[in-house]
Amino acid sequence: TTCNGATTDVCRYTCAQGYGYQDPGHGQVTCEANGDFSAGSCDPKPCTSKTIQHTTDRSGSTRCTGSTGATCDYTCDPGYEGSGSVTCQHNGQFTAGDCTPMACTSKTIAHTTGQGGSTTCTGSTGDSCKYTCADGYSGGGETLCTAPDFAAAECTPKSCISKTIDHTTDGSTRCTGTNGATCGYTCAVGYEDTGTGTLTCGIRPGPGHSDNPTFSAGECKAKPCAPKMIEHTTDNGGRTTCTGATGDPCRYTCAAGYSDTGHGSLTCRPLENPTFSDGSCAPKSCTTKTISDTTEGSTRCDGVTGDTCPFTCKKGYSGSGSVTCGTGGSFSAGGCTAEHCTPQPIAHTKDPGGSTTCIGSTGEECSFTCAQGYKKSSEPVVC
Repeated sequence: TTCNGATTDVCRYTCAQGYGYQDPGHGQVTCEANGDFSAGSCDPKPCTSKTIQHTTDRSGSTRCTGSTGATCDYTCDPGYEGSGSVTCQHNGQFTAGDCTPMACTSKTIAHTTGQGGSTTCTGSTGDSCKYTCADGYSGGGETLCTAPDFAAAECTPKSCISKTIDHTTDGSTRCTGTNGATCGYTCAVGYEDTGTGTLTCGIRPGPGHSDNPTFSAGECKAKPCAPKMIEHTTDNGGRTTCTGATGDPCRYTCAAGYSDTGHGSLTCRPLENPTFSDGSCAPKSCTTKTISDTTEGSTRCDGVTGDTCPFTCKKGYSGSGSVTCGTGGSFSAGGCTAEHCTPQPIAHTKDPGGSTTCIGSTGEECSFTCAQGYKKSSEPVVC
């Protein structure tokens, strides 16, 4: 408003919205004797203060104050959008302006107790996403959205309790790893696999199960050996039956008269079809025995424990049969014994009574002397 006039003239004006009267006349000024109008003006009114949260100011917020027309600049924190300025308006309020949270890229966390075994996190800066890791995995808690991404979060597999499988082609196989890991092995010859050749690290369900993963069942089990009979031992019945599986020993003691060819112990050998090692109780040899006066003239007996040697005595000898090689290394008693002849009297000898009675066994000769006037026949008297 422009005021013109002469002394004592009054000039009226009206302040625009957002401005207030700053003169005693509250909207009028008077032309005074000195030629000037009295003081008067429209000054900007102050706005209601405005606080904008989540800014880069040290306090974390920006407080805007000022009068009509004043501006207030602010910068949003990372993860928030809307940086700029607000202006004090005629109505006593600052214009709209805020730092609003930005949306985070969705994040999927695997191996949780969520539906389908995973948890999908969505939200804006400042939002948290809670998750619980499945059995066999460590971690869990919550992750915070600071746009454009959620903070790092994962469920990491727990370590499996190590397991050693004996009797593999490597000698033994040690299985280690984390939940979900596999461990392959091959059983050595003579052993059979009770599993599938591969163990898997995982949680084993059942009453009282642990959330610490373990390897699945599987081992190399010794194959059974074909039974073996060892004759002539000290066991009841005179024999030892060897049974067992790959690697098992079978101990025995040979009976008297038999020698051990296996050092007292056999072992089930690791073969595709396991068998016991070689070994037996072999009969010992007997000292040679010669039997005289047989139909062959004499019979020579050789053999080992348990062998028999038959013989037939010649005429005039008794005892035909057989001898057996005993455990002491000698043949049993036996032979041909001369038979006794029927006593035969011979007359006209010098013996008392004038006769001699010949007695004896096969092959023996009877001696006598003829009486005077008698002479011996040309052939001797032999039984």
